[in-house]
Amino acid sequence: MWRVLEVHWRFALLWMRLNGMVGCTGWPPRWSKARMRRSCATMFLVTIVRAALCTTSVRFVWQSLNDAHDESNYRNSLFMADFFSKNVGMTLAQLAMLRHSRRLSLLVRALLLQSYSFPDSRRKCAARSVVILLFGAFSMVYTFVSVKFMICGGSWNGAVFFIADLIPVLALSISQDSFIHVVCASVDFMTSIADGVQEHMNALPHAYARTATPRNPAPAACGQQDDSPVQGLRTLRMRYQCVQDAVHLTNCLYGPYNVLSNTITMIESVVCLYAGMAGNIGRYAQVMRSLKEIYWGIALDSCLDFQEEIWNLTLGIALTTKILFICVIGEEMHAESSRIRTALQTAIAHHPDHNLQMKAEIIRFIHQTQMQEIKFVAVDPCYYDLSTFKKVIASILTYIVVLAQFSPLFPH
Repeated sequence: MWRVLEVHWRFALLWMRLNGMVGCTGWPPRWSKARMRRSCATMFLVTIVRAALCTTSVRFVWQSLNDAHDESNYRNSLFMADFFSKNVGMTLAQLAMLRHSRRLSLLVRALLLQSYSFPDSRRKCAARSVVILLFGAFSMVYTFVSVKFMICGGSWNGAVFFIADLIPVLALSISQDSFIHVVCASVDFMTSIADGVQEHMNALPHAYARTATPRNPAPAACGQQDDSPVQGLRTLRMRYQCVQDAVHLTNCLYGPYNVLSNTITMIESVVCLYAGMAGNIGRYAQVMRSLKEIYWGIALDSCLDFQEEIWNLTLGIALTTKILFICVIGEEMHAESSRIRTALQTAIAHHPDHNLQMKAEIIRFIHQTQMQEIKFVAVDPCYYDLSTFKKVIASILTYIVVLAQFSPLFPH
């Protein structure tokens, strides 16, 4: 499973490099000035091509909106706004990631080094790994469905629109997969540290009982007995500091990108969920009306037209689930940090007879967990946790209700 996830991570960085989002190459990635210049040129060319495609697509959609005066204009105008936000956000995301290419290469190399140095920390949660691979597979499914709709459309303008819509969605989705890999690797490291602290604190009373000293121990013997537990806890504290530094670098690196990607994903999720629900309700009413009046041909055509609305609904659910999944992972990081703090506080409260070195190390570790809380930034000052989880759901439902109030579809 670890090898498959590593290949997926490598593919995500390769896709970002081909789109001009990072200036590093190879695996583990290495930054260079020559690669940075090539990435800048690639970003410039990709932006020009997307600008030409977007201009043609907007002109085509605007003409179709003026020609057709029916209830579908409202949804088409929403898709047009979503299309514009995705392409503008894609350009800004390219600039944000290209600026931090060197930091990204250092971060990925550090995480891979930790993974190979501590093999027990590799992807402890199998269910989480499966979900990551499903998100990676969804990009391929989205590409296949978009190509299918492009072929079935039968027009050049429709094909241009689907291509211009497909490129930013794939770029943002795959680059978001790279962020998920970074977050999951950090959470796995924190889980291994929490397990080590828990085992260390549970074994401390037995270790001191086995190494009980006489009443007048020699100074050298006393130092030998106390050195091993203290060194073990200090090592775990240093590893905790490494994770904290990686999370801080991740927030600095992916901070502007997360603002853009979360905003674009929220807009696309709301539009797709609203269009899917509104279209399904309208098609269902048409099918029931046709069946009631025994117009079987119209009913069959309406059932076949359900696939577009179902796809919009599925896409909206997948995009929302991706944000919620990152929130769950961020909450897991907070839970592991709290578990470390609880284990340390319990050990120092239940066993106050430890020597001064051990007490000082435990107090230092507790102070470090309190002063350096580890969280991933979603949109400053919001973090990826359960509170953001609830805000995302509430915001999406609120905007869907607002759109439904202005829609001419729901009254019919």
